[in-house]
Amino acid sequence: MTNRAQDWLRQALRDLEQAEDSRRAGRHYAFRDSMTLRDAVLLAGGLRDEAYLLEAEVARIPEERQNGELARVFRVPLDSSYVADPTSYVRRETGARVADTPLQPYDNVYIRRVPGFDLARNVVLSGEVHFPGRYALQRRDERLLDVINRAGGLTDAAYVQGAQFYRAEGRAGRIGVNLERVLRDSTFRDNLILFAGDSLHVPQYQSVVIVEGAVNSPVAVAFVPRHGAGYYVDRAGGFARRADKGRTYVVQPNGAVERASARVQPGARVVVPEVPADEAKTNWAGILSGVAQILTSALTIVLVVQRL
Repeated sequence: MTNRAQDWLRQALRDLEQAEDSRRAGRHYAFRDSMTLRDAVLLAGGLRDEAYLLEAEVARIPEERQNGELARVFRVPLDSSYVADPTSYVRRETGARVADTPLQPYDNVYIRRVPGFDLARNVVLSGEVHFPGRYALQRRDERLLDVINRAGGLTDAAYVQGAQFYRAEGRAGRIGVNLERVLRDSTFRDNLILFAGDSLHVPQYQSVVIVEGAVNSPVAVAFVPRHGAGYYVDRAGGFARRADKGRTYVVQPNGAVERASARVQPGARVVVPEVPADEAKTNWAGILSGVAQILTSALTIVLVVQRL
């Protein structure tokens, strides 16, 4: 491949990457003759409630590029006619209707958000709280304990050590939270700032420990204080043949994952993984037998050489 062809290929790959970045950043629409900014916005479904209605920004490819110029950016006025609202109700006054802006091929239109605008953020509390249900966050910095207090606090039957906290943001899933410590000290790190979609479930007391994985009889075992994972594995029939004993771990009822040496709490899970199928155990007997044969052969050779 010639240098010119290589340069062309590299440029084509860069163009593809830029196009992919553009697709991720916004939507693309085919240009039509006499297309205006209002046409493009309504084609995209109209402006949302959080849109800044006073002006938009348009980036346009210059007819003559100077000094490496990539685009020329200019601002254009907007009004309430850009909002596609079937009820004909506009919540924010935007002044008189402004003249429309004609577009050109390859224009990029940017609609900004109103600074500080945000829709209601809901979280859910369930289980042993006095008023379980959905709660709207009142502030951006509202914390877990704040919402628990708004829900009337926990009931007498609440098993605080078994509280289960989940976060939908970023698909974080279950997060281990020491709710008992949070209730005692609001400044503790686990008193998290809440995000939309967060949920907390506080169960009743659980008097069993679940043993699962590579054990001979996965089962729920009655909780006995001051016992470790080994006690519960024995009550589940002991380790199975393919058990990876050294990787046994405990999932505490609040979601915290700890080593097998940790003290098991009521409602916890003791998990015994299996040895992966492609990970054979080291055959020390075979290795030592092979080494012995090699040493014996070497000694025989040495004796033969000395006799010669």
